[in-house]
Amino acid sequence: MKKALILVAAILLLAGCGPKKETLKYGKIITAENGMILPMSREPGGNKTDWNIGLFFIPEGAVVQSPCELHTCAISIVYENPETGKLDASNVDLDFQDRSSKGKYFYSLPYLWFPSRSCLEHAVQITVTYAPENVGLPLQEVETPDGKQMLPDVTGYCFVFTGKEIPKYFKALIEKLQ
Repeated sequence: MKKALILVAAILLLAGCGPKKETLKYGKIITAENGMILPMSREPGGNKTDWNIGLFFIPEGAVVQSPCELHTCAISIVYENPETGKLDASNVDLDFQDRSSKGKYFYSLPYLWFPSRSCLEHAVQITVTYAPENVGLPLQEVETPDGKQMLPDVTGYCFVFTGKEIPKYFKALIEKLQ
């Protein structure tokens, strides 16, 4: 795990040299080798963001680097099942691994726990959620097949990728899956 943290630190240093923001359908990201830097809202519902959530695909698995402890650190994949043609979803939670001496929190998950490569190749949406532990998330009413439910509003603490963005920005992940 120490090698992984060193690799992530090196990637972050490279990403910090003249970061270039790319505009996607749901916002802007900063690309880096084998990953990206995602925006995090300074407060729930706020429009001011900091560029400080790193998502990287290293040889051992996916790694999220955060400046604060996270209540939720997950990747949700909605894909079209090639056998049935219907939409299905897969959610993976990244586990807390370590806190560096510089106060960064690291979450990771080996590729073994991700859905198959076929699922990602047929993905229609990927949502990365990184809600901080110390932030009170407002509740919102959501219509579900079981009726209306009150769920936390993670707006500002997640990023959504759709369509052609997925193979471009998740290429490193897709290549590592079987």
